[in-house]
Amino acid sequence: MRRKTVFLIVTVGILASLLLARRFFGSRISDRGLLVEALQEHEKANQSSERFVFWDVFCQQAAQGYYDDAMATILRSNRDSDVQYSLIALARIRATNGDVEGALRTARAYSVSDTREKAIQAIAVAQAERGDVQGARRTISLLTDPRSALEAIAVVQVDNGDIQGAHETIAGLPAANRALDAIGEYQIKSGDFQAALKTAEQMSSNSTANLLLDIGFELRRRGEQGRVHQLASQITNRELAHLFVYYARLAQSTMENIPTVRANTCDEASFDASKGDFAPAYGLIKQTKCWYSLVATRQYATDPGEAERELLLSPSSEDICFGLTEFAKAGAARGNTADALRLINAAQNVCGEKYGYRLGAVREVARLWTIKDGPKPVVAWARSRPKASQRAGALLGVAEAMGHSHP
Repeated sequence: MRRKTVFLIVTVGILASLLLARRFFGSRISDRGLLVEALQEHEKANQSSERFVFWDVFCQQAAQGYYDDAMATILRSNRDSDVQYSLIALARIRATNGDVEGALRTARAYSVSDTREKAIQAIAVAQAERGDVQGARRTISLLTDPRSALEAIAVVQVDNGDIQGAHETIAGLPAANRALDAIGEYQIKSGDFQAALKTAEQMSSNSTANLLLDIGFELRRRGEQGRVHQLASQITNRELAHLFVYYARLAQSTMENIPTVRANTCDEASFDASKGDFAPAYGLIKQTKCWYSLVATRQYATDPGEAERELLLSPSSEDICFGLTEFAKAGAARGNTADALRLINAAQNVCGEKYGYRLGAVREVARLWTIKDGPKPVVAWARSRPKASQRAGALLGVAEAMGHSHP
């Protein structure tokens, strides 16, 4: 009952604010209003009693800073696991946007302790990704058990090349294997095998296999496998030294015995198409059950008319559906909106409701068209689509173009 009440309050507030905005700004199109409309169309298309979060709308609302709207979208789901996962994502996106205080307020309001802990960790990791490691460390002081969060922050530091900082973050943690593995992999890529082996010595014995094997692979790749015994002699832990020699040999034998895989006809056709040799590529396709779109989608960039004619020879409706939708996206990317819309309509006749490729194409065409010509003509087109699912996708595409794509 409490959740329904929260949902009602949030929804009424959103609708009131949208109506107020319409009163002051007339019929001006807003990305916020389009996202709410896309959600409504999505629910018309999905009448199932088991409702899920419309993930793309939710993420876009959160990324744009419409946090109350995003919360209302979450609460429309009647699946608790779906709701809890989305709540964590909301905290992370809000922190990624730089609103750490707001994210923490949201996290503290969660009634489920496990969700609250995961949300706070997600906020801390987002802070670290933004470069605020000190702030991330302060955030994890709110956690009952900060060990996992400290490791996650250390991994971010490693990704940013701050190995010393990562070591400082996990100092005192017992068996911080996840962070140490990330440090070791960084050292391997840098060619510092001695440091990587020292890192392996700090890990639990049952967690070193992948790291030792990767050292072996990198030595083999560099042609330095003759260093194995010299490196092993410098390892203090003799059991680890023996394991390193074993995994280094395994890496070498694995690379020496990689089987040769002969390209199949479809691969050969794709390779010919990548070189612009379309005639032999189609010749191969017509001898097999390979999709014509494998070649036609490459040809469309240079000869769209011939690509479409060849595609329509395919005996597979799914192949044609996929190819037409890819053509539509490519046409929109080139600024040829009229052709993109024609291809969307052609795909409508072929795809029907059987294949989902068309939905992604409708969304992408709407996004690219909006960037080119503004939202007004695109919104009219979106609302004219024959199915609610298409209207939802097209409206979402317009909103994405008006704002910025969610992370």
